[in-house]
Parts: sequence; C-alpha cells; structure tokens
Amino acid sequence: MLTSFHLVGYFSLSYVTSFLYLTLRLISLGRLAPQSLGRAISRMIYDSLTDPGPPPWQADDELENP
Repeated sequence: MLTSFHLVGYFSLSYVTSFLYLTLRLISLGRLAPQSLGRAISRMIYDSLTDPGPPPWQADDELENP
C-alpha cells in the first residue's frame, strides 16, 4: 500500500531526474555553460530561501474577498 511518504519520494525523485536530464541536455547542446549553471542554481536557491511571500495587504484582501 502506498503512503504519502512514498508518493512524495516518487514525485521528488522524478522532479530531480527530469531536472538533471534537462540540465545535461542543455550543456551537451552547448546552450548552457557549466559556470553559468552554478550561478543560476545558487540564485534559485537564494531566491527561494529569501522569498518574503505576498505583501500583507494582498493576504488580507484574499481573506476578505475569496
């Protein structure tokens, strides 16, 4: 029987695999240089960690007017 842990593991594994495949494909095509890849990944991680979310007034509007 599949649990939610199995499903989360499966989807995250497939996401990582497809990301790696696309990355290697772009590098092999010469469209993505490895040094720019490192900068892009570090920028993505930095943006995801420092994302403040929606502004407070936007969150309040969504609560009042769903």
